[in-house]
Amino acid sequence: MNEFFSMNEFFSMNEFFSMDDFAREYCHHCAFNSDFRDKVYVESLHLGYDHRNYRDRLDGIHSLERFMLYDEQVQQNLRLYQQQTRQQQQHELPYQQQMNLEHHQIMQLRQQQQLEKQQLYQQQEQERQRQQQYQRFQQDFLFYQIQQQHLQQLEQLHQQKLQRLQQQKQQHFFWRYF
Repeated sequence: MNEFFSMNEFFSMNEFFSMDDFAREYCHHCAFNSDFRDKVYVESLHLGYDHRNYRDRLDGIHSLERFMLYDEQVQQNLRLYQQQTRQQQQHELPYQQQMNLEHHQIMQLRQQQQLEKQQLYQQQEQERQRQQQYQRFQQDFLFYQIQQQHLQQLEQLHQQKLQRLQQQKQQHFFWRYF
């Protein structure tokens, strides 16, 4: 047999071979068991939901951090403006320039930190996706191996039954004429 048959096709083609013959050999953890397939499907759904929840949570954190950074920039700009007006009134231009420079440096540092955080989050997200793909690959490969093993067992049982039938036919033929 070069092709793979479904269980129903297999049993319909071989009338002497029924599912009752397999009652003892049937594996409850194999690929032909719908409970096993349901468990694998539910686990993959949970992985997807966990991944989506984690991504949504990270997006919320990123947007909150951006909002806080923007709010801080607005507050700092307002303070700077108020300081500038006071300093101009008091003619303290060197002090104001120093404050502007410091503010500019602080904001550049914070923006750099924000960029680094986003890059780190992206790297973590990519690693998480790679791990999830690897887990799915492992599940698919395990499912394939179990399927192949089961098909080999079915083929062996089929061959054994054919041999027994041949032997019975030969014995029947022998006793019929002697």
